[in-house]
Amino acid sequence: AYADDLMTIISTTAEWIALENCLQTYGRASNAKVNLSKTVAFPMAPSYSIELQTRLEQLHIQWHDHNSADALIYLGFPIPFNRNQEQGFWDKMLKKIQSAIAIHSSRSLSVLGRATIVNSLILSRLWHLSWVVKPPPDFLRKVKSAVSSFVCSFKPRPSWEVITTPRDKGGLGVIDPAIQGQVFQLKHIRNALATNI
Repeated sequence: AYADDLMTIISTTAEWIALENCLQTYGRASNAKVNLSKTVAFPMAPSYSIELQTRLEQLHIQWHDHNSADALIYLGFPIPFNRNQEQGFWDKMLKKIQSAIAIHSSRSLSVLGRATIVNSLILSRLWHLSWVVKPPPDFLRKVKSAVSSFVCSFKPRPSWEVITTPRDKGGLGVIDPAIQGQVFQLKHIRNALATNI
C-alpha cells in the first residue's frame, strides 16, 4: 500500500531544500514521484517566510492563506484562515445537503423511509466532519429546517423533538446533527482521558 497524503512542517527555504533532497532520494529508491502540482502549502502562524512562499510558488506549489477565496480542505476537513472562508465552506455544505434533499424529494417514500434516507445518505456527509469540526449554530438551524420539511412534507408538522426521538419511543428516529456532534466530541474527551491509550 502507498500513502497518498503526506504532511511536513518546514519554516525556511533551507528546510525545504533538505525536504526536497529527501523526496528525491525516496523517488530514486521507490521509483515513485511526488506530484508537486497537487501539493498545497499553508502558513501555521501569522508570521512566515516570504522567501519560502516565493520559492514554493516558483515550483508551482499551491499557496493557501487568508487571501485565498475558499477554505483549505485537508482529508475532508476545512482549514479556514478567516471568517469568510469558514462561512463559504458551510454555505457549500448546506447547498450539498439541500441538493441531496431535492433529489430524494421526487421519490415516493414513506415518512419513515425519508427518515432513514436522512440518516444514511443526506446527513452522512456531516458525520465525518463532526468528528473534528463543530458546525456553527446558524448552519445547524438551516439543516434542521430543511430536514424537517423533507421528512414531514405535510402540515401540521411534528416538532423536531418528535422527529429526532428514537422510533422505539414513538419518534421518527432522525439523528440530530447537533447532538451527534456532541457525542463525537465526548468520545474524543473519553479517549483522551483513557489510561490505556
